[in-house]
Amino acid sequence: MFTEMGYTGIGGIVRDYTGKVVFAGSVKILGSFDPLTAELLALREGLVLVSNFGLQIHVLESDSSNAISLMNSATNGLAAMDIIAGYIKSLMSISGYGSCSFIPKSRNEAASKLTKLSGSFSTLMYWHRELPNCLCDVVAKDIPF
Repeated sequence: MFTEMGYTGIGGIVRDYTGKVVFAGSVKILGSFDPLTAELLALREGLVLVSNFGLQIHVLESDSSNAISLMNSATNGLAAMDIIAGYIKSLMSISGYGSCSFIPKSRNEAASKLTKLSGSFSTLMYWHRELPNCLCDVVAKDIPF
């Protein structure tokens, strides 16, 4: 997203075991990336950010089936996406994080909206234990149960 402007927007949501949002973030990173690499970068940036807040992720979810397949594979190639996936796997292993799962786009609309919002910010924006008003309705629709 926003590749014509020279950056890629990413956004993510962290929920607790009840489905309540405990963290949300949005950032734009310099560079234009294919969708798979952008999704992997979003997963990596999200893990790094939440680890700085001491949050543990038990299930890493993405609406990119290709990203989840790569994360769940044993492949250790030298392509950029393999290196990013390896870094994510290392982060998950070191931190004791759990599994990677696919979710449909219909259950990931809040993260998509945060990705779009990244263009409005000049730097990283995050919300810890609170949400911006513009996300409340979307987050309620994304709840998995």
